[in-house]
Amino acid sequence: SAVLPFNSVLKEKSRMRPGLTRDGFCSFVASCIGVFIINPVDVTRTRLYNQPVDEKGRGVLYKGPVDTVIQIGRKEGIPALWKGVGAHFVRAGPHTVLSLVLIGMLQRNTRRLKQWQLGIPIDG
Repeated sequence: SAVLPFNSVLKEKSRMRPGLTRDGFCSFVASCIGVFIINPVDVTRTRLYNQPVDEKGRGVLYKGPVDTVIQIGRKEGIPALWKGVGAHFVRAGPHTVLSLVLIGMLQRNTRRLKQWQLGIPIDG
């Protein structure tokens, strides 16, 4: 998925201090980017799955994923590939943000535990 690499890059490039605020902000932005990238795939997949089929079980409206994207672009315009992006974010956004924030907390606490075990002074 695109979310993990974007989250990592955002955290590396951020000038924010490591912690919950940075994790929350970076994971929110990464989640927005991930939803923006994956939504056209979801729209295409949904159109393919929901199309009527002929007596041989073949789709009547679309020949495949590429044909679906082309037809959506021609008939409804390219922005139609992002129909439902708000609902998609409401569904996927909180899960992604919470997951990445919890992972950040676990990473920081694991690092502190290792420092403590090795007798290294713990920062922050």
